[in-house]
Amino acid sequence: MTNLPFSLCFPMRDPMFVREEEGWGDFFTQDLQRCWNGGRVRETPIFIFVQLAKKRKERDRERRTEGRKRKRRDRQTERRREGEEEERRRKKRKGRKEKGKEGGKEDKKKEKEGEKEKGREVRKERKKGKDRQTEKKEGKERRKRKKRKRKKRKKRKG
Repeated sequence: MTNLPFSLCFPMRDPMFVREEEGWGDFFTQDLQRCWNGGRVRETPIFIFVQLAKKRKERDRERRTEGRKRKRRDRQTERRREGEEEERRRKKRKGRKEKGKEGGKEDKKKEKEGEKEKGREVRKERKKGKDRQTEKKEGKERRKRKKRKRKKRKKRKG
């Protein structure tokens, strides 16, 4: 039987309060509740429960990292699968081009250039009506949005 001073047990007397506020959760076992009596720890010294808590936390951390690793692996296999499918599609397209069913690369390039040119003109027209200040503000907002997107992407990658 050990009689430790109360301050070594827990800072608060109410076990439920400790459970919620100190983040003990399941670590606050029935044994410890049984031990809880007038600020003394009976039967089992407190450090054993601290060790249990540490082990539990470590297990949880390992489980989380395992989950992350599994997710990463799944994503990689998914990308690989998508890449293989894309390759297959490309080969099919190539075959069709050779047979003359689909337009060649040059046609597509010209089409894309035309679209770009149209976009430029539209942008120029839109810009004409704006003064310098609003342009500055929009540029700033655009940069902020880009930064936010980058952060999100980085966060997703881990």
